Amino acid sequence: MVRFNHVFVASLVAWAVSGPLYTHAAEDKPSSRQQMLNAFEATAAEIQTLDPSQWLYDRFPSNVRRLRPVVMFPQPAIAERIQPLKKLLNEKYLIAELIPLLEHEDPKVRSLAVVALFATENPSVLPHLVPLADDKELTFPCPLPVAMPATFLPPKPEPMPTKPQTVGDVAKQAVDFYLRKAGYGYGITGSRNNPGFDHYWQRRKDRTWCTSWFAVRLARATQSTSPIPSHRMDRIRAVRRQIDEVPEPERTIVLMALAEDWPIGDVPDAFITEAALVDQAKQIGSAVWMDVLRRSPPSSDPDLQSSRQTRFLTPIAVFLLTHATDLLDSKHAEELFRINEDWKQAARAGAAPGSMDQRWITAAARLQPEKGVEWLKSSYKLFDRRFYYDRQAELSIAMWDIAGRAQTPFLVNWFYSLPVEASSYPNSRSKFLRAVTREEKWLLDEHGEPRRIQHLPLQGAAGEDVKQLVATIIRDPRFKELDHFSVRELFVTVNLWHDKPLISIQHLYELSPPLGASSYYRDMQEVEEKYPKETEQFRATLSDWRTTLRRSVPDWLPQSVD
Repeated sequence: MVRFNHVFVASLVAWAVSGPLYTHAAEDKPSSRQQMLNAFEATAAEIQTLDPSQWLYDRFPSNVRRLRPVVMFPQPAIAERIQPLKKLLNEKYLIAELIPLLEHEDPKVRSLAVVALFATENPSVLPHLVPLADDKELTFPCPLPVAMPATFLPPKPEPMPTKPQTVGDVAKQAVDFYLRKAGYGYGITGSRNNPGFDHYWQRRKDRTWCTSWFAVRLARATQSTSPIPSHRMDRIRAVRRQIDEVPEPERTIVLMALAEDWPIGDVPDAFITEAALVDQAKQIGSAVWMDVLRRSPPSSDPDLQSSRQTRFLTPIAVFLLTHATDLLDSKHAEELFRINEDWKQAARAGAAPGSMDQRWITAAARLQPEKGVEWLKSSYKLFDRRFYYDRQAELSIAMWDIAGRAQTPFLVNWFYSLPVEASSYPNSRSKFLRAVTREEKWLLDEHGEPRRIQHLPLQGAAGEDVKQLVATIIRDPRFKELDHFSVRELFVTVNLWHDKPLISIQHLYELSPPLGASSYYRDMQEVEEKYPKETEQFRATLSDWRTTLRRSVPDWLPQSVD
C-alpha cells in the first residue's frame, strides 16, 4: 500500500465522492488540507487508546467525570481517551479530503481517518474502508472492559487494561457496523453460504436510502442507550426528518422496521410514538400490510426483501400483528395461519427470518374473537415445553382480552399448571399477571427522561373482572405453593386497591431464596440441605405473605366470602 507524508500534501488530488441523498453535515465545511493533516497527526500523537464503543456509537460525554472508569483510573487517562478525538470529529472535514488519509504512512492516522469517515454517516465511504481490513499494522490499543462493583475504589489508580489493535481491526469495526444492521453477520468476507460486503454493496451501491442505513444513524443518534440522554433528541429528530423524505408507504414501513430500535418510554416526539405510528399505518390500508406480511412489501429496498439476511421483516410483522385489530381486515384472520406456515418453510430454507407462531395465532384470534378462543385453546400444545411457556402466556393474555371473565376457570387452571421457570424473570405467570391485572406507564423526570414505571389500576368493568380473576387465583388450593415471583406480582396489583401498600415494593423485591431464584427453583432440596435456616426463613416469609393476600380479598372484593 502506498503511504504518504505531509511533505507531499500540496500534491494531493481531491477525490470526488458521490453519495446518497441523506448525508451527514460533514459535507458542508471545506478546510485547509494542511491544517487537517496537522490536526490528525497531532491527535494521533496525543491519544493513547481507541475505543470502538465510543466512536461507533458517538459516545463522547461532555463531562468525563460521568464515566464509570474514573473510579479506577487517573483522570487524565480518561480525558485523553475522549476529548482530543471528540474535538477532531467535531471539525467535520470533507469526505474527499479524508479519503487520502487512508494511505498515510502512520497507522494511527489511517485509523483516525477510518473513524472520521465513519462519523460522516455516509455509506458511500464503505468501499474505501474495505481494503484496509487487511492492514495488519498496529495502531492505538483498545481498552478492555473491567468488571468490579461500582462502589469499589482501588488503593491507587491502575494502568488501564488494553489489548492490541490493528488498522484492519478498526476498518472492520466500521464496516461491520453497517453489515450487522443489514443482517450480514459474517463480516466483510462472509462465510460459506453467508455473503459478505460484496453481496451487501452490490445491492445497495446505487440507492439513495436503505432501512439499514437509517438504523445505523438511529443507533448513533440514540447512542444505543436507554434512557436516551436528553441532549441527543435533536440528532434523533434529524434522523426522523431524513426518513420523512421517503415516499409512502415505504416511509411507514421503515418506521415500523425501526420500532424495536426506539426504546420504550423515551421522549416520544423525538422519533415517533406507538399510537402515532398506528394512526399513520391506518391511512395506508390493510391490503398493503397483508402484502408485507406475505413478504412481498411494495419496496425495492434490499433490507425489506425476504432473504437469509433480512432482519427488518420480523419487527415489521411484530408491529402489524400486535396492532392487527387496528391495521388488518378481519377477513384475513385465517390467512394469517397460512402465512405463518409460509414463514416457517422460508426460514428453514434460509429465505426468511424465524417464525413467531404465537403472534400469528393471537392476531388471528383478536381479528375473529368468535373463533379466537378455540384457536387459542388448540394452540397451547404447540408450546408445552421448556423455554416456550412464555408463548403460552401470550396466548392466555389474548384469551383474557377476547373473552375476559368467562375464561377465568380455564386461565386459572393453566396458570397453576405451569412449572416455575428457574432461569427467567419475569416468568410466564408473572408476565400474564403484569399484562392483564394493571396498566403501566413511564414517569419522566424534570428533563423529560424516563426514570421509573408507575402502576395503575384498571377501571370500570375491566377492573372488576380483574379482581375476580385475582381472587380466584388467591383462593385456589394451589396458591399455597405459588412461587415468590408470582406472589410479588399479585401484591403489586393488590396494593393498588389499598390506600396504603400491604407490603412495600422495596420489601417485595428484597425477598429472594438462598443462592438466588435460579438455583432454588432448579433444585429446592439441594438448596435446603445446604442452607436449611435461610430456606426455612424464606419459606416462612413467603407463607406469611400468601396469608396476607388471602385475608385482603374481602377488602377489595366486598361481596366475596372466604
